[in-house]
Amino acid sequence: APRISMSQPLASIKSVSPGLMLHLKHEHDDISKVPARVFEEIIAELLAGMGCKEVKLVGRSYETSADILAGHFLPDGVTPIRVFIEAKRWKDRIGVEVFNQVLGAMVSERERFGWHQAWIMALGGASDTKKFKREEWRAKGLEVKDKRDLFSWLDGYQPNSKGLWLPTI
Repeated sequence: APRISMSQPLASIKSVSPGLMLHLKHEHDDISKVPARVFEEIIAELLAGMGCKEVKLVGRSYETSADILAGHFLPDGVTPIRVFIEAKRWKDRIGVEVFNQVLGAMVSERERFGWHQAWIMALGGASDTKKFKREEWRAKGLEVKDKRDLFSWLDGYQPNSKGLWLPTI
């Protein structure tokens, strides 16, 4: 696939575009150079491209602590699974404080939004905690995704024939 050259510095980009997605598909490490809001939009676009039927950027809403709502449906096509997603572009590993914050927010908002699970997309990944092991966090409904997951999603990304999978932001 042809590579594209970004005509402006990545830090000045205001929103996700088909050109940016193509660039990042080939230049994974550049994802850390985009603004935080665009980072959230990229994650949302990747999830929509993977088939999530309900993807919304909710980070600016006073009603929720999530950055992104991602939903899909069980094979019956009726029963939704809603995921609370927190995006952390930090290069450092996140720790138990962030886990507790996100898990607490997800649980406290469950009745209003129907959250089933929380994901933290953290480029730097997560520190091993002495308090809980990864399997225990998973049993509580918390998943940590890191740059390996994000790069895999970028590798598998196929553009929508109409541009982006997400509705125009």
